Amino acid sequence: MFGGSLARCLGPTQIEYVIREVHEVHCRNHTGGRSLLKTLIRAGYYWPKMEEDAESFVAKCDKCQRYGNNMHRPAELLHTVISPWIFMKWGMDIVGPLLQDKGKKRLEKSKGKWPEVLPAVLWAYRTIAKTGMGETLFSLVYGAEALIPVEIGEPSMRFTQATDESNDEEMRTNLDLLKEKREATLIRMAAQKQIIKRYYNMKAHLRYFKIGDFVLNKVFQNNKSNWCIEVESKLGRSLQDSKHRWKRGL
Repeated sequence: MFGGSLARCLGPTQIEYVIREVHEVHCRNHTGGRSLLKTLIRAGYYWPKMEEDAESFVAKCDKCQRYGNNMHRPAELLHTVISPWIFMKWGMDIVGPLLQDKGKKRLEKSKGKWPEVLPAVLWAYRTIAKTGMGETLFSLVYGAEALIPVEIGEPSMRFTQATDESNDEEMRTNLDLLKEKREATLIRMAAQKQIIKRYYNMKAHLRYFKIGDFVLNKVFQNNKSNWCIEVESKLGRSLQDSKHRWKRGL
């Protein structure tokens, strides 16, 4: 492999087991095809057409299709912020978008058993490489990738060839180089945020209002207010006009 590590080539009977274990069972992160592919390579597996198989598996996954994020056109520009230390942005994060489903999509039938489900969720979060960092959170803490359970069920080269002496030596070397690795990750995160910002702002449709402008407010049956009145359009359609005035421009 070009990554510098030996990989075990899997046969047709082993491929589905490994993909399902990484995607649904032990990692349980239901990542996209590209992220799933990177996890398989990091675990030390290889077979022809593995990228095609990973994309196909994700496309057929029922949960991935049901709970995938819906894309919406943004109404304002994106401003990225990098946190220099942990918890620094709590005041800003708390006023941001909050979860509406209270974790139901993740728990499903495990509702009420979140203490048993939480370790698996955290395991997936810490052992899946993040796009913005290019590394897993586990490797940024310990200097090496975690040995995921599928590498024991279907032994990888790293698992079969490892010895106590070589493992200890490599761990000490990785810890010596860990600071450099973290700094490189921070630079990559800053560059990735700029890329996301440019892509986001390309689709933004800015809206400008002046003090005193009337605006139409989207109103549903369950949130009508006393301010709402019926307005007949030229096409004969009935619209809800909130008659609220903006106090300041957006």
